[in-house]
Amino acid sequence: MSSFSFATKGFIFGDMKNRFLHLLALFLVTGFTVAAQIKPSFRVVPLGVLGGSDESNLSAYMVAPAGSNNFVCMDAGTVKHGIEVALSKHAFSVSADTVFKSYIKGYCISHPHLDHVAGLIINSPDDAGPKNIYALPSCLNVLRDNYFTWKSWANFGSEGDKPALGKYRYTPIVPGAEVPIINT
Repeated sequence: MSSFSFATKGFIFGDMKNRFLHLLALFLVTGFTVAAQIKPSFRVVPLGVLGGSDESNLSAYMVAPAGSNNFVCMDAGTVKHGIEVALSKHAFSVSADTVFKSYIKGYCISHPHLDHVAGLIINSPDDAGPKNIYALPSCLNVLRDNYFTWKSWANFGSEGDKPALGKYRYTPIVPGAEVPIINT
């Protein structure tokens, strides 16, 4: 028994490198074959991937079901500039205005820091409405009470200071609950 174990150990450790390389090759071939068969479920177009002081690259991602141009914008730190960059990389074959006004059906905002909402706010006069803003109630309250007010910016929201222009409808989300994203 001990000689068998010794021989087995010698075989395993002596050929470890070769076995690893064979397993790696098998994994890569199998992985690529499986990956080639999996169809993507979503299309994600980054409009901005950072935070902080680079206003041309703040958190924003467009997400749509595969094969659809009905996107929701996940955060909206950078919007128009991000669409221009996406166009330069051939992510879309239509105008920036079409992507901005027609392809983006709504916004999901993670939190109301400016690096996540600046593009939504600053570009709101040019956006097509009505579109929903999906967020936790605390985030929607900041948008309503601090940003979309007639004191700091026009009220493009559906609530708050009068007149409420209604370009954006505040749609509260609850953790753990499903909320359909309208028009997607």
